[in-house]
Amino acid sequence: MAFSITEFNSHINKHGVSKQNIFVVTITLPPKLSSIENYIPTRDLTFLCRQVTLPGFDVNAPMIYPQSLGVGERRAIGINDFEVVPMTFMMDSNFNVLKFFHRWMQSVVNYDTKAGYNSQLPGTTQAVYQVGYKKDYAATITIEVYSGNSPFGGKYTYVLKNAYPVNIGSVLENWEDANTIMTLNVGISFDGLDVDGTTRGEVSSNPFNGVYNFLDGLEVVGGLLNITGNTELSNDIQGFIDRAITIGTIDNLFNV
Repeated sequence: MAFSITEFNSHINKHGVSKQNIFVVTITLPPKLSSIENYIPTRDLTFLCRQVTLPGFDVNAPMIYPQSLGVGERRAIGINDFEVVPMTFMMDSNFNVLKFFHRWMQSVVNYDTKAGYNSQLPGTTQAVYQVGYKKDYAATITIEVYSGNSPFGGKYTYVLKNAYPVNIGSVLENWEDANTIMTLNVGISFDGLDVDGTTRGEVSSNPFNGVYNFLDGLEVVGGLLNITGNTELSNDIQGFIDRAITIGTIDNLFNV
């Protein structure tokens, strides 16, 4: 079918396109960190966030060779670790943005030595270079992306769970940049992600489903080992399945 510019424009006008410059970043701190909003409220940071990279994620799909030779195939075994999300914030004239993130980073690892190595972070037992409790410093970060294209006006939401800064970038100073706004690059780590495009799961009424699904996976592994003729490994898999049934049954009886 020949390309038609008229048909192309028709589809674009039907669905619209999203612009890349309309987004809102909201940081919800845990109660233990509420005091750092004395530097700058997180509501103000929403308007100072100049740039953010929407997180991507990958399926962990290594190559396997069912026939032991020849062309392999990829099999999904899980989700790869989430990458650090870069964010860029405009710096305020009192450097409160910088203070906010430096203090947040300190709650993750207390790097301050001004009072000596025997000092602790006020209000905590966190000594110098000691790592804090994750529940005390991990926040929820919501990124709302707007298409900005009337009359569609769509919105897509990312929710980063257990998020905290793992990198505060260096800031370049230059006498020639008199009309340039100072910015701060921050790298955010997280270990859970909610997006609008997923379907919400349902809690199973059968507490043994997880065990059965796990054993189904082991059965597949056992089958692959049999294909290769490795009976010793196959016997090990069967023994592991037997132990898993016992352990899984006992565990689920106490978690119903």
